[in-house]
Amino acid sequence: MPETCTICGSAETGMWYRGDAVRTEWAGQKLWDVQRCHTCGHQFTAPRPSDAELGYYYSSGYSPHTFGYGVRATMDTVIKTARETGYHRHVRITSGMDVLDVGCGGGTFLAVCQAMGADIQGVEPSADGASTCRDNNIPVHEGFLDDYLGVADRRFDLITANHVVEHHAEPVRLLREMKSLLKPDGKIWFSVPNAGCHASRLLKDRWHSSDLPVHLQHFTPHSVRRMIAEAGLSLTTLKTESENSLPGSYANLLRRKLGVPGRLTRMIAGPALQKNAWLGRRIDASGNGEAIITEAA
Repeated sequence: MPETCTICGSAETGMWYRGDAVRTEWAGQKLWDVQRCHTCGHQFTAPRPSDAELGYYYSSGYSPHTFGYGVRATMDTVIKTARETGYHRHVRITSGMDVLDVGCGGGTFLAVCQAMGADIQGVEPSADGASTCRDNNIPVHEGFLDDYLGVADRRFDLITANHVVEHHAEPVRLLREMKSLLKPDGKIWFSVPNAGCHASRLLKDRWHSSDLPVHLQHFTPHSVRRMIAEAGLSLTTLKTESENSLPGSYANLLRRKLGVPGRLTRMIAGPALQKNAWLGRRIDASGNGEAIITEAA
């Protein structure tokens, strides 16, 4: 019996690869199957891990639940830059804006938005992440978005989900729920790993952002577009961006496929593959960047 695509519902699916967890602390415990839809190209982990299995992997040591996760400078520096530019995490934030962050982790993004004058709200299913939010005075609903729908008493100008949608078993439903919480002129911003990029296609489970088993969905730009249409949303922008992950991914690719020593590949390819270097810019512009950044309404 074929697995049904989690984006378009097609039964025209088949095995794409079987892989191990990338994270060292999870490796060697179990292999996971990733299916690919022949209709829309979407990839998804199937069969889906059980709730008990996922609970183990989302333990108290899961780094995105910590405050300050993803910040490469001090919070004061990040806030100063955001206030000067009016942007944070690729999205414009204005004073008085109502912002909801779905899967807000420890609340780092919302803390910056709050410092920029936004009226914030988080939704976080993890008890550890929600506790971290409360410790940092971030208003948070502990639970899933469908739980929050039953108690929400407001609508939002901006709803964000930063590397969250790939963790959801029903991503189209998730986007529909977000849409129901938008103000008439509101917008949804989200980012997901790009399983259509060169490194993902060639490395499969050894690509860092496959992140089995917690990543249940493995998007391509085409399947993101299909998901947005299925959710009844209109695409505003879609681009790919790699931050500075390309040198590591291509070093891994050359090491595994060609046997080139990792230190040598970083020396050769690293400077050209940085986010602002010529080759890094070309890869992102071609749609092969390592993350898909999307805005819809």
